[in-house]
Amino acid sequence: MLELIKKLEDLDRDSLNMVLTVVGPELTGEKCLLSDGQLIWESGRRGASDGFFREHLAQAALLTQNGIFPLEGKQLLCEKVVSEKKLIVCGAGHVGQQVIRIGRMLEMEVTVLEDREEFAGKARQAGAQKVLYGSYADCMKQVRGSDDSYFVVLTHGHRCDQDCVKAALLKKHAYVGMIGSRRHGKIIKENLAAEGMDEGLLDELHTPIGLSIGAQTPSEIAVAIMAEIIALKPSCDAETGFTKEVRQALLKRAAGTEDLQEERENGRPSSALAVLATIADRQGSAPRRAGTKMAVFPDGTIAGTIGGGSGEARAIQAALDMIGRRAPGPEMLHEIMMAGPDDRDRMVCGGEMRILLEAVADED
Repeated sequence: MLELIKKLEDLDRDSLNMVLTVVGPELTGEKCLLSDGQLIWESGRRGASDGFFREHLAQAALLTQNGIFPLEGKQLLCEKVVSEKKLIVCGAGHVGQQVIRIGRMLEMEVTVLEDREEFAGKARQAGAQKVLYGSYADCMKQVRGSDDSYFVVLTHGHRCDQDCVKAALLKKHAYVGMIGSRRHGKIIKENLAAEGMDEGLLDELHTPIGLSIGAQTPSEIAVAIMAEIIALKPSCDAETGFTKEVRQALLKRAAGTEDLQEERENGRPSSALAVLATIADRQGSAPRRAGTKMAVFPDGTIAGTIGGGSGEARAIQAALDMIGRRAPGPEMLHEIMMAGPDDRDRMVCGGEMRILLEAVADED
């Protein structure tokens, strides 16, 4: 598993990357990593040429969506590996600074474009990881769009808005939004249409930007903008459970742990570095979608969440139990979130989850 995590760090995020895991009818936990249909990693014996995924590679390569799908009598959990969401903020004025802060709170990778030195500095103070200073037209040339890129145009001038909107719409993007009145948006669209921009692209521009919630102050407007982005995210491919938080927590723990090496040298069965808990399937009103992950460490700390509440608490306890008894293979936890007369601690949302528990061991 740790080997897979390391592979995920080096992926080309512009490729179609899929992690497939056998979750039934016999729970084997066998996994593979496909990139544009090519097998780049498979669990099991090193150098083995007879693995399940290698044998059925052509069929496995056709599984390109999140969810559980059948393949040759087995049930596979399929997870699309997507990159971290990127927030590109054009303009770091009062609203822009609040958008930056909320973007960081939502664990987005924030890049800011500014043509005013003073406000470029304020963008850094607000937490932007990258600040491009110069004309907006030149700065936009340095931004690489992607299917996970969210452009928020908040500049101080009509021409600057138009330059940013035009460049953003012509790049790959998940969202392009521009602040201003309906009249301002209409003028920008008319100008770009006169320059020959496709009407279909212009229809993708969100203006006036943000949800209509009566926002007035810069902070409220920023909330409305980010709420619109959040509302759109479910219509795109869901972020895989292999989040940056989970990946980095596992790699950091592996880099600082010597216990596993000492156990192997002493000839004892190796204990787990952590247990990865994954929602393999859900029914009803379970709080998180299939593929959501949480890493549970031997000291009881966690990275990520599978929804909180009593369901998550029982998953943590089951993971710690696996670590304590050095479980030899993956296990499945069936969690019913409907409270009965004697189940005061259970949630009442009425959903069910099957949670896959897999040991993460440093086998390098």
